[in-house]
Amino acid sequence: MKSKMWVSGKRMGEIAVCVFACALMACLACGCATKNSGTTTAQTDDNSAVEQATLTTRTVTFPKVYFNDADQDQATQTLEGLGATDIVANDDGSYTATLPIDKYNALVDTLHEGVAGNFDAMPGSDSWKDVTAVDYADDFSQVTFTLSTSSLGLQDMYLSYAGGIYGCMYQQIAGFPVNTEVVILAADGSQLSDTSYPEAWEKASDQSNTPQFQDSAA
Repeated sequence: MKSKMWVSGKRMGEIAVCVFACALMACLACGCATKNSGTTTAQTDDNSAVEQATLTTRTVTFPKVYFNDADQDQATQTLEGLGATDIVANDDGSYTATLPIDKYNALVDTLHEGVAGNFDAMPGSDSWKDVTAVDYADDFSQVTFTLSTSSLGLQDMYLSYAGGIYGCMYQQIAGFPVNTEVVILAADGSQLSDTSYPEAWEKASDQSNTPQFQDSAA
């Protein structure tokens, strides 16, 4: 299995767990064709979590962070509950499993709904008081935040990271190229920052306590 850049960092890990947990519960109830999945695999994008794609199945590697503190038995039971088979526990704590296409599509749809819902809830929220608008591409390849201020405050420093985590986390599982450009605009429309992920995390991977994708090989 190729090396991937997995999400890490305490706050960003909590985000990943929350979104993924909601998706795991929701996808059990449905399963159909979806426009929310792509065809990118680890053979064409090292950071893709989709190892293999066929007409009827998807083989996916789920990062350790998605299972929080679950032990191997608990993680295996969770994946089996999704209808997964051929579950393999990897040395880095991730799990590789094969899902029927309907279950995979349902998972992708609920991940998409969860990520979009989190973006939509940001403006005016307690966590992101300065955010007035969030615009995003359907595959989250581009995310634009508009602030009510003319500069980045301390709370806003994590905003770009959060946008990158949400976008890349979804793209990894959904089979899209893993790349999210996050733009932050001031109230007057001027650009405050423009960052591409996971490139930014790769450059900052030597900084501890910084939300990033860590190199891990299974």
